Amino acid sequence: MYNVIVFLEVAIAEWRYDHETKQKYADGYLEFYRELEIPFPPYIGLQLSTDDWLPEPIESVRYDVDLNKFICHVPADNEIPDNLDRLILKGEKSDEEIDAYVNSEIEMMKDVYTGLGWKIFKGTKYKYGEDT
Repeated sequence: MYNVIVFLEVAIAEWRYDHETKQKYADGYLEFYRELEIPFPPYIGLQLSTDDWLPEPIESVRYDVDLNKFICHVPADNEIPDNLDRLILKGEKSDEEIDAYVNSEIEMMKDVYTGLGWKIFKGTKYKYGEDT
């Protein structure tokens, strides 16, 4: 069996645009992870599914020699900044209402993903071989 840690980022802030790289990014992310064992090595494009807990295929894989585990990433969940952009562009909500919306969405995302077996990632464990 192969030990695998899958990471998922959930964007929690409005979009920014990097003119140099021509890519958009969010100002903040929540990061979740899930540990599992599979009978073959993970690969880019692999769609892991157990009761619909992993919505997207793996987009990157690396092997951590010190941890003896594969570290995988799936695409970020971008629902919050997409909705934020719409709210801000419409101009129908006050800053306080937008803040309240973001806070409620963050709590809802935490509940959804932890309810599906994901753990909230804190520190650097699994990324750099240590936990801080």
